[in-house]
Amino acid sequence: MEDITGALELVSIQEDLRNSFVEDNKSIIFCGSLAPESTSYSMAKYESSSINIEVNAFMNKTKEIISEIKPIEESTRNKRNEKIDDDRCLIPIRIGEMLTGGRAEKACRMILQHSTVSLVHFMIWGIKFDADSAPLVYLRDLSLNGMLVNGQTIGRNLTVLLYDGDIIEVRCVAVFLFRDFECSQYLQPARRESTIKDWTISSRILGSGSFGSVYVAKYKNEKINFAVKVIKGLSNSKNLPLRQERFKNEAEILLQIDHPNIIKVHDTILLDDHIYIFEDLICGGDLFSYLIKGNCLKAIPENEVILIVFQLLQALDYLHNHLQVIHRDLKLDNVLLKAPIPCTKIILCDFGIAKSLQRLNQRTKTIVGTVEYSAPEIFTLDKRLHESNNIHSFAKTWLKGEGYDYKCDTWSLGVMIHIMLSGISPFYSDGDEIGMVKSAKLGKLNFEQHQWRNVSPAAKDFIKKLVEVEPIKRYNIKECMKHEWISKRHLQLKQIYESKILCQ
Repeated sequence: MEDITGALELVSIQEDLRNSFVEDNKSIIFCGSLAPESTSYSMAKYESSSINIEVNAFMNKTKEIISEIKPIEESTRNKRNEKIDDDRCLIPIRIGEMLTGGRAEKACRMILQHSTVSLVHFMIWGIKFDADSAPLVYLRDLSLNGMLVNGQTIGRNLTVLLYDGDIIEVRCVAVFLFRDFECSQYLQPARRESTIKDWTISSRILGSGSFGSVYVAKYKNEKINFAVKVIKGLSNSKNLPLRQERFKNEAEILLQIDHPNIIKVHDTILLDDHIYIFEDLICGGDLFSYLIKGNCLKAIPENEVILIVFQLLQALDYLHNHLQVIHRDLKLDNVLLKAPIPCTKIILCDFGIAKSLQRLNQRTKTIVGTVEYSAPEIFTLDKRLHESNNIHSFAKTWLKGEGYDYKCDTWSLGVMIHIMLSGISPFYSDGDEIGMVKSAKLGKLNFEQHQWRNVSPAAKDFIKKLVEVEPIKRYNIKECMKHEWISKRHLQLKQIYESKILCQ
């Protein structure tokens, strides 16, 4: 199936778990996909072969593997290039689905009934930002007694990026081999590990775009991973000064920022014609990939949305009222998650077009951002609007050149909330930028669609206050905090934020 990106292969299991594994028919490998009524299950495609496992055969193979358990050997650690066949016991890892392991049967898909195992011992998940990006699989250690990857302790509440062939050890209990089914489809040209100052940049690519690529990095001898954005080939750019200024701007703004809901930049380096921006590695994907299901966006529960919004309000309050910075490109893609689960910490990122203003009533006059989320005052409707197919070739800032201010961010926030609660983008027009600008100028919202049936009136009113065409009537961040949708739940939200979110 397309959503399966990899699997855990059982290598060995602790002696006293062998019998219970089979007799209980719950097993160490308890996957919801292998329901009793299922007759077969197509696991994945690896190279050119399909792996099809009958449920009964799956259990029989499990018995065979368990009866022939051997201690993990060095040869096992070198199985990276060995082709997978159907003689191994595999646990699927799906994009957008959490694989949890531990003693708690109701909370875990993989049950490990052993005294050294925590109730929820670990989480494994796969993310994929878009159709062209490589899937990424992460493992988070939640245990008291620890887990190891390739013999190295992870550390409680720390997350590691898994590589094809990694050996995962639940200390004293079980050993698994991680298999990445899609790694060969996203092979990059060979790139050596490099060292810049105190940073080591690996060859593992996390993503790429017109600016360059993002890689995994490490600082000195620290165990945790970082991300490094590498901006390449600036000397070959036609707009070299503009590009250099843009990324210099992002770096300068980010180095000032110290907030739990905003990406933390640790270093910026300009070397030859490359710019390196070293920042925290956020492992849960972005809000867009979290909402995507098939070819459409899915709505999420209101109580989950309001916790995300509360965190975004903290971040925007810090930017607007402490640093006097407008983000100017607030959208689902620029909000990262610590893990793709409810009640996770969210992180605002990508300040490439952020603008620093010296005072709260100052305005900016450049056309930036993503049209789908952009406030109407960023554009003006004139004759050229109807004659041009390229919005950036004609658009000017708001009437009489007055520009726009911090409230362009609250408009974008309103669009995001609309999408999260309904799965519908209010002004999207099949990629037609001019159509989107026209719709935004009208500012009409339709809450009569069935997707809004279970959304509270307060939430709808909150969106209306943000998606207000006239900036003077639109809420700023302080007004957002006073709205009943937030204020009536403020104590509860603050308690969750301080006790559950900030400790992540």
